[in-house]
Amino acid sequence: MTNTTYGLTNWDDVEIKKPNPNARKDLYMKLINGENKVRIITKPHEFTVYKYKTNKEDPGYGQRILAPIGADRDPLKDRGFKSQKRWLVGIIDRRTQSYKILDLSPGAFKGIQELVREEDWGDPSQYDINIKVDKQAAPANYYTIIPIPKKPLNAGDLELKQQVDLDDLKRRCTPPTPEQVEERMKAIDDKTHSEGSTATHSTTQGVPETAEEDIDFPAVDGSDAT
Repeated sequence: MTNTTYGLTNWDDVEIKKPNPNARKDLYMKLINGENKVRIITKPHEFTVYKYKTNKEDPGYGQRILAPIGADRDPLKDRGFKSQKRWLVGIIDRRTQSYKILDLSPGAFKGIQELVREEDWGDPSQYDINIKVDKQAAPANYYTIIPIPKKPLNAGDLELKQQVDLDDLKRRCTPPTPEQVEERMKAIDDKTHSEGSTATHSTTQGVPETAEEDIDFPAVDGSDAT
């Protein structure tokens, strides 16, 4: 029901709701060309995503739709679309010194995974990493993952870590049903037909609208990049 209260009121009659930090459009970190220093503070959360276009031959990157993992059918796979695994991690963005979510492509994930497997580095929550992006490089060199010497989280970092909502990360990776995928495909088709062109980079079922930090970068492992 819409709140119709207005005008004179009492101090004690008003309940101020705290803003939902997960609703911020800047919650997702967008990797920039050059250095991107972060501290990873969660385990990776995996999801599988498609880039959907009404007409596969249309230019543009299409729109992201999560795959219905575990379902008895997959409408996008049935139409010949290829999926890609990706991962969400909670991080401290050292540029803004704020909590963000980072959407990792297979190439960036692989670089961090290699550090995790090295005896001298291990768990990336114990040190900052610098994700260096070179937009002019060949695909295999787009991401360079550089570890920064181990250093404990300070008081400010620990306070930011308290903002982590693991249930929210899990929700963002939860596969939709085939019916939800079809509903989203239809919405994209309807919008495409009404606008006369394929819209790109907007919110899709299960994938937040700003989770596109490497949308213009080719994949570093030869897979379909977003």
